[in-house]
Amino acid sequence: MPGQGVASTFAFGRAVGAIQGLLDLLPWTVTLAEPRVWKRTMGLTADKAASLLAARSLWPEAPLKRVRDHGSAEALLLAEWLRRQR
Repeated sequence: MPGQGVASTFAFGRAVGAIQGLLDLLPWTVTLAEPRVWKRTMGLTADKAASLLAARSLWPEAPLKRVRDHGSAEALLLAEWLRRQR
């Protein structure tokens, strides 16, 4: 990230490596998904309102009433993308 110092960048890299090491020990399959890949597959863009609309149409009873619920909407859509991949 621009403006980030060398020490914090190194610490971030160590944390990512530790998490990857732990995940490698678990019996689960880990799928890394870039937003541009899963959003394109789901017919989405970076538009937060579109993500909310899509999630509300798939899960009308989900608590996605507020504009700031777009993060929860994208989490649901990402899970749906993964379900469709499997």
